[in-house]
Amino acid sequence: MPKKTDTNNNVKRTKKSTKTQKPRGKEIEGNLSVHAKGFGFVLVKKGTDIFIPLEHMLNAMDGDYVSVEIVKKST
Repeated sequence: MPKKTDTNNNVKRTKKSTKTQKPRGKEIEGNLSVHAKGFGFVLVKKGTDIFIPLEHMLNAMDGDYVSVEIVKKST
């Protein structure tokens, strides 16, 4: 599968996951659950599920196993 990059040229897609090329923090893995409106949640085994806004979903689909990095915590 060819690599795909976003407008900032910092994301690649592999057969198993989408992840940043330059990890800056701890990566968390889990299954993606996508809502009908396009946003999603990464369902993690330990801890709180992680919200993924529509603009960061890229080509991810419901049920994909993904790796994410928290870059900013909401308040």
